[in-house]
Amino acid sequence: MKTKSQELYDSFAPYYRNYSKKKHCYLDSVDSLVVEEIRSFSKTGIKWLDVGTGDGVRIKELLKRLPKKSCKVDLVENSVEMAKTCEENFKKPHLLDISSSDLAGIDSSYDVITCLWNVFGHIDPEVNRASALKNLASLLGPTGKILIDVSNRYNLENYGESNFTANIEEDIKSPSPKNGDIYYPISVSGKTIDSFCHFFSPFEIKELFLKVNLKIKKELYINYDTGKLEKTWLRGHLFFVLQRG
Repeated sequence: MKTKSQELYDSFAPYYRNYSKKKHCYLDSVDSLVVEEIRSFSKTGIKWLDVGTGDGVRIKELLKRLPKKSCKVDLVENSVEMAKTCEENFKKPHLLDISSSDLAGIDSSYDVITCLWNVFGHIDPEVNRASALKNLASLLGPTGKILIDVSNRYNLENYGESNFTANIEEDIKSPSPKNGDIYYPISVSGKTIDSFCHFFSPFEIKELFLKVNLKIKKELYINYDTGKLEKTWLRGHLFFVLQRG
């Protein structure tokens, strides 16, 4: 049986590239941070795992910004249709659910693991998110880093005061791992696709990191419209650099 994420991205695959272009300011900002972190390694031959790789174009472009042959990249995708598109654009990804205990074909001791553009929010339910983080942590080398960005439901700047207030009140009055489960339409190329995703609070995602013994080495806030780095999580989505505790 397909997960909600697989169903969404199987439907979304033909439109993914056009939709990505609409969000290029934010994605470009995150990509610059990824390049900076990879360049911070003193060694060459970086082992890199990208989880939820989409159509592969983003990783292909990131590699162009890094020294040639400096990285060996493995890809993971859980949507069959997205995996087909990725293979057309770049290379065939491992077709896996990263929250599963069966990670057949995946190497270990990665220097960098990326999980970008709220891919993590498409893992459902909360217990599977904890399993996925634990699995990713187990694949890290001694000095390895996980680079992850997630959608922030306390992002006052992008979602407005009424949504911000409603989310805060819900978390105070009725705390639940399902708070932040959002159903919404995506409009792209004249097509409307029903989407599901989990949007995190800053406190929720940090609690998950703590639960699986991941330490935050860097925490940044990125405006979803402009890509600008902000001083507070009230004005942006959340980007983290993590290492094993």
